[in-house]
Amino acid sequence: MKGWFDRVLVYGGLYSGSRRYNRGHFRGKTAMCSVTAGSPEQAFMPFGRAGNMVEWLWPMHDSLYYVGFDVLVPQVSYGVQGGGIRYQGEGTFRKQLEQKKAAWAERIPTLSCEPPIPFTGWDDWDEKGVLRQDHPMRWRL
Repeated sequence: MKGWFDRVLVYGGLYSGSRRYNRGHFRGKTAMCSVTAGSPEQAFMPFGRAGNMVEWLWPMHDSLYYVGFDVLVPQVSYGVQGGGIRYQGEGTFRKQLEQKKAAWAERIPTLSCEPPIPFTGWDDWDEKGVLRQDHPMRWRL
């Protein structure tokens, strides 16, 4: 994926000062990341030892949106162990893998109906590039 970003995120190629975000080259196309992680899901929650998965994936999601993609919630499979640390027995692990494959197969036909992750677009910022005061994504303190 890094090589793709290196080739695509070249100014003047597929994006420019005005061809970004919801005006980007890939407008109307959808992207989604599929990720496996060795640790259990709880380890990737806020305050988990592996860090919050939402924060881990934000740079990729934001980069995809930057060039115009609608970005779907990722398909994350937790607890997929390679070697080293084991969190469960082999039988339990194999059963979990089958459940993850079934969940993925169930999701695939519905992808076109899923709403994308909300991002801000050109009309959401003021002339200085700051999120407008009345925008619903602005945190109110």
